[in-house]
Amino acid sequence: DQGHEIDFHSCTFDAEGNNIFGVPYPFASLQGRGAINGFPVKCVPAEWLVQFHTGYKLDENDYRDVKALCQQFGLEIPSEYSEFVAADGLKSES
Repeated sequence: DQGHEIDFHSCTFDAEGNNIFGVPYPFASLQGRGAINGFPVKCVPAEWLVQFHTGYKLDENDYRDVKALCQQFGLEIPSEYSEFVAADGLKSES
């Protein structure tokens, strides 16, 4: 109702933790726990979400997402975002 979106991905892992179906996320990146409207859910921890938002051509949407994650969870904005941080007038934490 408030314009928020949830991104669902289905994955299947074997007994050794190898991804055998779905998006090839590392097993360790899917060990987060959270809640949606009070219901417990498995999720990608914030640290991994920030890492997943690096290594490609970044845009304002990426920066908005990473900035919100970093502010909410007390994480450092990756150096790849220095141009966006400077334009935003924020102090870099590095």
